Amino acid sequence: MPSNRLNQEIKAFVKANLSPDIPLNEIAFLDKLPKTSSGKLLRRILRVREMGLPGGNPFGMQE
Repeated sequence: MPSNRLNQEIKAFVKANLSPDIPLNEIAFLDKLPKTSSGKLLRRILRVREMGLPGGNPFGMQE
């Protein structure tokens, strides 16, 4: 599990380099990203997880 220090460093980087207006309240660290068989990220699965909805394991997903 990433440390609290890493969490704070990422927030500081985003605020300093991207935009101070981006509301970055929470950072989620994942062991693996959901990908298709061709290696593309399944962004819809990440959105579903962020909303707290049951995502399941869609056909063709490689974790």
